[in-house]
Amino acid sequence: MKNNLLKYHCCFIVLHYKTIEDTRVCVNSILKLEDAENSVIVIIDNSFTVSDTGTLLKSEFKNIPQIFVIPNKENTFFSFGNNLGYAFAKRLGAEFVIMTNNDIIFPQRDFYKKVKRKMNKSQFFICGPNILDLTSECATSPIAWECLTEKEAEQDIVFYMKECEKIKRGGGGNYYRI
Repeated sequence: MKNNLLKYHCCFIVLHYKTIEDTRVCVNSILKLEDAENSVIVIIDNSFTVSDTGTLLKSEFKNIPQIFVIPNKENTFFSFGNNLGYAFAKRLGAEFVIMTNNDIIFPQRDFYKKVKRKMNKSQFFICGPNILDLTSECATSPIAWECLTEKEAEQDIVFYMKECEKIKRGGGGNYYRI
């Protein structure tokens, strides 16, 4: 699909849980990015059954057409919330999807250009952030110097699905790829 056929270049999925101010700051940092008008923000209210903060966000952002607030009525935690957001993002036809927690901010105004440039250069399928601790200014994420190939990413997905099945059956799991 060519870019000129896409309605949105980027879809940000923001996983919201109770802390409305964190979500506001995160969403506002996205809205300040260059090319923000060609992005969409999907807020998954992962606190729907325990808090009314998602309802407040829906009301607050109702006049911004590129923001959607979706209640996770099952309140099934992190991965299900992300999957719910991703399913919605796929229907929007965005070029790529960014999944983030609500306590993340995007200070680089040229974020989209940077990700697009890396994507064109590396042809990656999955990308993770290098998160900085603002108090120590140290990186808190491991850095992968080489991107996974599509085959390696598929192998990782199969591996972790098997690990999840082991855990569901009450067995231990090897939590790290060997």
